[in-house]
Amino acid sequence: MRKKCLMLGCISAAVFSVSGCASSSTEGAPARQPPPAEVAPAAAHDSKPALANPGAPVARVGAATITREQLLQPLIEAHGLQLLLSLVQLEMVRQEAKIAKIVVSPSDVEAETARTLDRMFRDQNAEKDDYPGLLAQFLERRNMSLLEWNLLMETNATLRKVCEPKAAGAIQDEQLNTAFMQLYGEKVHVRHIAVANLQEIGEAKRRLDAGESFETVARALSRNSLTAALGGEVRPFTLNSQYPASFKDAAFALKNKGDVSNPVQADNQYHLIQLIERIPPKVIKFEEVKASIREDLEEGLIQQLSQDLRAQLSDRASKSLVIMEPTLRQQYIEEQKRREAQVRGRDEVRKELEREREKSATQQAIPDLPASQPK
Repeated sequence: MRKKCLMLGCISAAVFSVSGCASSSTEGAPARQPPPAEVAPAAAHDSKPALANPGAPVARVGAATITREQLLQPLIEAHGLQLLLSLVQLEMVRQEAKIAKIVVSPSDVEAETARTLDRMFRDQNAEKDDYPGLLAQFLERRNMSLLEWNLLMETNATLRKVCEPKAAGAIQDEQLNTAFMQLYGEKVHVRHIAVANLQEIGEAKRRLDAGESFETVARALSRNSLTAALGGEVRPFTLNSQYPASFKDAAFALKNKGDVSNPVQADNQYHLIQLIERIPPKVIKFEEVKASIREDLEEGLIQQLSQDLRAQLSDRASKSLVIMEPTLRQQYIEEQKRREAQVRGRDEVRKELEREREKSATQQAIPDLPASQPK
């Protein structure tokens, strides 16, 4: 029986980030996540360190020779910062594993990769033979190299090995009962339109108000490439699904077929959600699925512990990381500025959404005053 787990930190862009999951849904962010605000470079040298054998040839074409330095500098400028931060993260978790006397084998990394791919793609009715192609599409959408992906898988495998002992035996019967009710309880079947900002939400609402079907608007405007082609349709899910809490809460708040939610923020996007149907809970015995539920909950706990450990390691890195290469240091500073501006922009959008919710609630709660009667 297929199970759904929260994928906390498993599909991030291989940097210290406040993610999550990447929801674990693969809703196709168009670009990778920026470098983390937590990891700040310490004082760095002004001079550029000499490369080992910078003049060593790496290729020849006709009479011309391409040197190591000619190759490395464009690579640093194009991809260096993201790869550097990936390596920083991996080195930090390796140090943690060494302290705990834990060894991570290639088979551990392979198992982590298989587990991650299954979580990413199993809800798309894909066969495992399709996973490599789907992964290639995912990496292209995230502007993420296969090398970065492999570093991320090794990082996550190491985090898992460190955190697994802490999760063993931690799940209690009360938690199992609660999860059973959520997992096999009522489901909702919905469509959604995912957009980048409130202006796009306004355009979607305008077209819906003009009489266009939800499916048509989803195909035209939704930025979720996986569901847009399906008219925004999402497979039925319970409250225990992998989707963000705000998305689930809004979906389960819809009561009647065709109802559309207010704008919902989730996974750095904004959604309109339409109810297709509510599906009654399944009739199944607790003992038949108790072991699988425990496995799911332990997996979720491991992911949470891994996320907490990432935050601790991020704090350590902020105190010790020194970026000495001038190009990388400047890229980092620029990315930090961009990230700070992005955070400020999101805060403003959240405030605007809150004002809209308050306005909507006020309009519903206070009836219109009667018109003045002529005297």
